[in-house]
Amino acid sequence: MNSTLTPEQKNFFEGHGVDPSTVKPNLLIDRIYSIYDVCTGSFEAPFLAPNDRTSMRIVNDNLLFRDTLIKRHPEDYQLFIIGEFCKDSGEIFPMKPVKVINLSDLLVPNNKSTPACADDLDNINT
Repeated sequence: MNSTLTPEQKNFFEGHGVDPSTVKPNLLIDRIYSIYDVCTGSFEAPFLAPNDRTSMRIVNDNLLFRDTLIKRHPEDYQLFIIGEFCKDSGEIFPMKPVKVINLSDLLVPNNKSTPACADDLDNINT
C-alpha cells in the first residue's frame, strides 16, 4: 500500500481544508482489485482489500473452496489492482490496471489443494 498520498488524494484533502501531511493514508485507503478474464478480455466486478497479499488470499480461498470457471481454468485469469478507495471520504481513485499475479500461480504445483502462500503459515501441531 502507498505510504504517501497520490496527487489526486492531496488535492481532495486540500480542497476540503485538511492538511494532507496530517492524513495517515494506510489507515484510510483500501485497494480496488479485479480479476481479468484473458479469454473474454474483460474485468470482473471489483472487490476491496487492504493489500496485495490479502487480495491473493481472498482469491485463493475462492479457487480452493468454490466450484467456478476460475477454479477450473485458473490459467485464464489474472488479478489486477485497478484503483484505491478512501474509506474516510468515499472517494475512488482509479488507476491504470497493474497485474498482481496470474491466478494459476496461486496454486501449488501438481494441483495440490494447499495455498501457494502456505509456507508463510506457522507450523501447527495437531
